[in-house]
Formats: sequence, structure tokens, C-alpha cells
Amino acid sequence: MRFNILERIMILGVLPKQSDFVSMKIIDDLQRAVGFSQGELDKYNIKNHPNGSVSWEKDFEKEVKVTMRAAEIIKENLIKLSETKMVTAQHLSIYEKFGVKIEVKVEDAIKQHEMEKEYIGEKDVKNTKVRK
Repeated sequence: MRFNILERIMILGVLPKQSDFVSMKIIDDLQRAVGFSQGELDKYNIKNHPNGSVSWEKDFEKEVKVTMRAAEIIKENLIKLSETKMVTAQHLSIYEKFGVKIEVKVEDAIKQHEMEKEYIGEKDVKNTKVRK
């Protein structure tokens, strides 16, 4: 799979810090593959900043071999991230690349729709639809 700089950072961020022995070996291999080499850090001027942000001068994609079990680990953690409502816009492309499907309860969708109606007003929401 090909990942750009942001996707690689997001993948590193969703990997668990603890697991069983075999999973941790897979996670360690994945961290090495997805992580950045000193050459990449220098060539693309990738920098960590004190406020926690990361910057780079030019984006590029790297081909990373992702095993089936590594993909499962990533998917499991992306689902947990969604369940805890911690997904950001930066995560969206890795959800798509890994084909993560998030099931939404109808009640939750209706509640969200009602909150949106209150926020933007009833007449602006007339044509929006809630999928069941």
C-alpha cells in the first residue's frame, strides 16, 4: 500500500502501545516500515514541533507492505477511535485505504440529525436525509 507523510503519521498514532506478544512483534515491524528514515527526514525536512505538530516541505508516498494481520490491527484501532469519537479529518484517508466500515445505529443518526436541525435551523435541514 502507498501512504503519504500524513497517512504514515496517522497510522503510527493509531497503533496500540500494548498487546499480546505476537501482535506487538507485528506492530514493531509495521512501525519500522511506516516510520521515517533519517534520509526521509532530511530530504523532506520533516520536523516535530514543540506544540506537537509535524511539518514537511514536500509530500511523497512510500510503498509499505502491510500484512493481513497488521491491517486487522490498524482496522481494529480505527474502529475504537471512531467509537470514542476521536476521529479527525486527518484520519479519513486511512479509513478509506483500509476499507473500514463503521456501523452507525439508527438512533445515533437520528439524534445527530436532530442536533444539526437545532444548530442550523429547521428550514435549512428540510432536504437532508438520514440513512436507516
